[in-house]
Amino acid sequence: VGPKVNDLLGDRKFILAYLLLGVIAGLPPLIFNMGNHPMACLGASGAIMGIAGLYLVFSPQPRIRMVFWLRFFVFSPLFTWLFRVRGIWLVLFLFALDLVAIFTGTQDNVGHDVHFTGFTVGALSAAMLVALRWVKCGGYDLLTWLFGQEDVEEDRDLDGEEADEWTGISNAPVILFPFIAV
Repeated sequence: VGPKVNDLLGDRKFILAYLLLGVIAGLPPLIFNMGNHPMACLGASGAIMGIAGLYLVFSPQPRIRMVFWLRFFVFSPLFTWLFRVRGIWLVLFLFALDLVAIFTGTQDNVGHDVHFTGFTVGALSAAMLVALRWVKCGGYDLLTWLFGQEDVEEDRDLDGEEADEWTGISNAPVILFPFIAV
């Protein structure tokens, strides 16, 4: 996800976007806890969710290879399942996890409000950049995809390579989702 955004923005703009998104995402705990004891937010998760928001708008269509693995006990066999999912569904799933945690009032020492702010600011910033044509996504951006201004190829992977016809898998990066039930 990050390398695709970096390719579109360039190294310097990507670093600037990452740092700005991190700072902006860390503001909600400071603002909403002004009268109470302010909470310090340290970490990169807000900036990373901001980059995910940028990715959602810049390049939602490519398929990302995923590995789901499950192990019931420490010495039991490892079950794996390799599958592909469009980037838009992965990013929206991660965003939905934070929304559920916010609305249910989960107290798990995770800055879900920071994630929400980073993602929202990243997605809105990307929509503005695409609408103003300051970032050229080659017809693969969310606005073009939703409003159908250009034809886009449906079966591309994250790295833009054509998927292997027989297996449907290319050399795109693999994202691991580990689940261990002990």
